[in-house]
Amino acid sequence: ENNLEVHYLPYRSIKYYSKLLSPLKTIWQHLIGNYNYELRFSQFYNYSRQLLQRKSFDYIITSTPPLTSLKCAYRLAKEFEVKLIIDIRDFENDILLYNVGRKPNILRNFQHKILAFHFKKWTKSAFLICTASPPFTDYIIHKMGKSAFTLNNGFNEELLTLNEKQDNQWFTITVIGSLYEQANISVMEETIKLLVRQANLKIKFNLIGLLVNEKLARRFENLIPKERLTL
Repeated sequence: ENNLEVHYLPYRSIKYYSKLLSPLKTIWQHLIGNYNYELRFSQFYNYSRQLLQRKSFDYIITSTPPLTSLKCAYRLAKEFEVKLIIDIRDFENDILLYNVGRKPNILRNFQHKILAFHFKKWTKSAFLICTASPPFTDYIIHKMGKSAFTLNNGFNEELLTLNEKQDNQWFTITVIGSLYEQANISVMEETIKLLVRQANLKIKFNLIGLLVNEKLARRFENLIPKERLTL
């Protein structure tokens, strides 16, 4: 544990272009493989490269998204001949998870093909790839031609042993993670309606991460009384 080091990357804000030039800028960035460019690739890469020049490492481990970190890790692993381990949390969710079997429109399909081109390059030399969901694993194996496996999120059993007295007056339902409009959440909504209508049930809802999509957040605010909802 004494060998742990934490490094904070320097940050410089990006320049935003006019509404007229912004679409052209986005197209160009995607063509050259700059995704999530609100996190500047040069800031990740230059600082990390200097670190690898000073010290040697057995592995480079990266979690993606953002794709900026994957591109950076690929370049560093290649340059310094270090084994690359990739953990994929989300990837093209609207195509691989929510609209399976449905062809995306022409523009979305074009975007996907460009991203897949860069993604294949960034993952082809990886020592190990794990994903958070079987559809991502299948995509890596069949489309990228790489070995991969699904690593489900676990838990620390020690953290479940609580010694302090708990408040049992309320039952809390917690959902952690983002929701997307493409997902079918009708069952979730109908269940919440049913629970909220039961006046004798003291239930609170923690929907952590939902504010990423304000439109969906407003839907749940309309379903659940304010005093029983945490976003």
